[in-house]
Amino acid sequence: MRRFEWESLFPAEIDCVVTVPDSMLTPVVRRVVETTDLDYLQTVHESQAVAMAVGLALAGRRPLVCMENSGLRAAGETIARLVVLHQLPLLTLVSDRGGYGDPNWWAQYHSDHMRGLISLFALVGTVAATPTELTRALRGGLDVVATRMRSAVVVAAPELLKGLRRELG
Repeated sequence: MRRFEWESLFPAEIDCVVTVPDSMLTPVVRRVVETTDLDYLQTVHESQAVAMAVGLALAGRRPLVCMENSGLRAAGETIARLVVLHQLPLLTLVSDRGGYGDPNWWAQYHSDHMRGLISLFALVGTVAATPTELTRALRGGLDVVATRMRSAVVVAAPELLKGLRRELG
């Protein structure tokens, strides 16, 4: 059986991960961090993660914010002020929850709301369903953020997260 290459899942240009706990995404992010030199910062609220990442980007770092899709709603005011109004750079990876058939009652409609928020905040959104698509989407997101004109969100599709969690064992 081939060994999954966790160290190449995130592009090398990303040098810091700022997270909010998410049962679907956090184990995957931690494994990537364990196999790389990425700095790992965990916050307790999505607005803190966004503000911290924007500050890190202004200081010359290339951070990635990781959270579940409802975090876009929770961090809405911070995104509106820093990312939309002041056009400060933000690259986010969100787990897609709350689509049709999601068994978690608390997640209902999160996926629908996420799409609306991506549009509202004029973020460049890309869905990734495979590890190759994830790496490519994050690299594309870095290119978008480098323009300092838009920010980007990469949506980790449920099938991607299930596959990555299987790789965790």
